[in-house]
Amino acid sequence: MGGFTMSNQAILDRLLEMVGFKAGLTLTQARLMDLISRMHPHIAAQLSVPDGATRLSSVEHLELTAALLHAVGACDVPKPVFVQLDVERTFRDDPVAASLVAPIAEAFAAYTATEDAFLSPGGANGVNPFLVEMHDRYSDRGADVALAFLRLQIQAQQQHIADFRTTDWIDQRDLEDLFASERLEAQYGRFFDQRFINYLRSNFEAIDEIHWRQLEAVTAEHFARQGFEVELGPGRGDGGVDVRVFPKGGEADRPPLILVQCKRQQAQVEALVVKALHADVVHEKARSGLIVTTSRLSRGAQVVRTARAYPIQAAERENLRIWLMAMRRASD
Repeated sequence: MGGFTMSNQAILDRLLEMVGFKAGLTLTQARLMDLISRMHPHIAAQLSVPDGATRLSSVEHLELTAALLHAVGACDVPKPVFVQLDVERTFRDDPVAASLVAPIAEAFAAYTATEDAFLSPGGANGVNPFLVEMHDRYSDRGADVALAFLRLQIQAQQQHIADFRTTDWIDQRDLEDLFASERLEAQYGRFFDQRFINYLRSNFEAIDEIHWRQLEAVTAEHFARQGFEVELGPGRGDGGVDVRVFPKGGEADRPPLILVQCKRQQAQVEALVVKALHADVVHEKARSGLIVTTSRLSRGAQVVRTARAYPIQAAERENLRIWLMAMRRASD
């Protein structure tokens, strides 16, 4: 079994460089070690030895790389991809499709040797020529197998090819800004940087650690991508309203469509917050209010808004997960 031995610091430096290039993120070594310890604790234990050296087998290296790139949002799957083998596994219970894997694999090898278009299932007019050719040769089942080859090839490149990345980031963003900073500069996005979206989508439990201001920003980004006009408050001294959402177009002095209050907390959101937001909705003549929280509404808060027919909705923890999944730009 192949592999290599390097000093622990050299391995960590190499991983940090890879994350910077592929994900556009700068990680602290402590954050990197935390991610590795969650995914591969035995490797983390070896790498934590000061001035030590670690031998990684080729399989361990592939597994570590895939898991790490997935954790920072640069890779779609957390396990190593082996294109033809994974296609065979996908269709092993489908005799017709399974019989097409070998001839399509041969055609795919020839296609990828001469074309760059395989980086996307789409091509001219949104249709990949390899997909069209395999459909013409082998009908619908052939197109299904060809599409699997295309998608898995993209995933394999994300993991294995050192100079390939789905986005050519023009800089690197410090990941610690997500957790410790009110700074909302977004090179890739209007309010919230795409690299942070990618990270949280793959590492959702970190939503509990992000800075409260970043929760406001991701909420504003969500509504902006839905096509609304969005006004993000100053963060401090905002009177309890973090985000104002307006219909697209219309008069400049029109009332907001939605007033948003964001709560990054583990405790449940209590009825007092619902009452206060309702008062703001009435005052500003908004259509409704929305509480966005990394937790959920308490039973008392639910009772108050229901019994009093307040036009207050809630986007709770699982809603945030869905938002982040929707904002993850598909690599294909």
